[in-house]
Amino acid sequence: MGFRLPERKHPRIVGVDIGHQFIKVVELELHKHSVAVTAAGAVPTPQQGVVEGQVVALDQVSGALRNLLQNCGVRASQAVAGVSGLSVYVRQMKLPRMNETNLRRTLPFEARKYINFNPEDTILECAVVPGAQDKSAPPEMDVLLVAAPKLLVESRVTALEAAGLDPVAMDVASLATLRALVPLDGDGTRNLAVADIGGAFTEVIIARKGVHAFQRTIQVGGATITQALCSALNLTPQQAVLAKESLTFDQIVEAKPGSREPASVARQVLDDLVREVRRTLDFYISQFPEGTSEGVIDKMVLAGGTAKLSGLADYFARGLELPTEVGVPYRASVASAGADVQAALERDAPSLVQATGLALWEAEASGLGLAGG
Repeated sequence: MGFRLPERKHPRIVGVDIGHQFIKVVELELHKHSVAVTAAGAVPTPQQGVVEGQVVALDQVSGALRNLLQNCGVRASQAVAGVSGLSVYVRQMKLPRMNETNLRRTLPFEARKYINFNPEDTILECAVVPGAQDKSAPPEMDVLLVAAPKLLVESRVTALEAAGLDPVAMDVASLATLRALVPLDGDGTRNLAVADIGGAFTEVIIARKGVHAFQRTIQVGGATITQALCSALNLTPQQAVLAKESLTFDQIVEAKPGSREPASVARQVLDDLVREVRRTLDFYISQFPEGTSEGVIDKMVLAGGTAKLSGLADYFARGLELPTEVGVPYRASVASAGADVQAALERDAPSLVQATGLALWEAEASGLGLAGG
């Protein structure tokens, strides 16, 4: 699913994740039954270049992206980017079964039941969620509704074009994250939760049998920890980042609440984040009768740059009482990638999840029969 642009199919595609803190790119080469990573990298986002998801400093952001593409050796000209954040609305709704023409005709009216929006300022998109039909129930279908501010979407399209890229789709970031993390052949997990911890916010995404079921945006991210360290310990942003990245699981767990130590300051923010993630999971679970398979979360996966912090998966597992692991994009083979690309993937895998999923949009749209791996 993506906001519709002219349809094209190409053997190489680059996923572009324009975040508040970093711009990340992953280039994939599409084969008949597989994909291979051919380039990957990241660069800091120009200060105040992205505000509430919208690219506001076009020249600086597009210039940084252009340099990143050149430095990484990206050869693809076609690109897919994503939209996310508090202003992007994503939810499932149940509708009577209908064809696509009628669905798109009724979409604006159905959307108003959930959100207030100005049609002139908002882009609406939808997709029918695949799944088995309950024979005893009325003929209904689950539809994923997405609404995003037109200015936000257009700012990202313009940034790609200014960097010399040809946008083929504007995807929903949470769908891209799931596309990169959820194995096609299954791993025995019925319901998967993902906490994509970005710089400005965390997106909690729940997939039921590999399909997006629910999401919520929490206004706590990696930058929240950095800002807390700056404020509490009078550090510069650079010093705060170094202090944050040097923390270990044991230091955070053993930190004394209220002390003027980096571990204590970081723990307070992380405890707030884990608490909000727990509330999100509890709310989702409460929507189903007790004991049903739908109301069970089997595993938590962490993605985003902050997921690279040492021991963070263990900290979440302890706080959520749920098996937790750091996400690695599973479908993109690095067998044909050069040493530099493999090093970037191993070093920054959680950061590159979304960019990988964005690039996989083309593989999904092309109907490639990709095997998990």
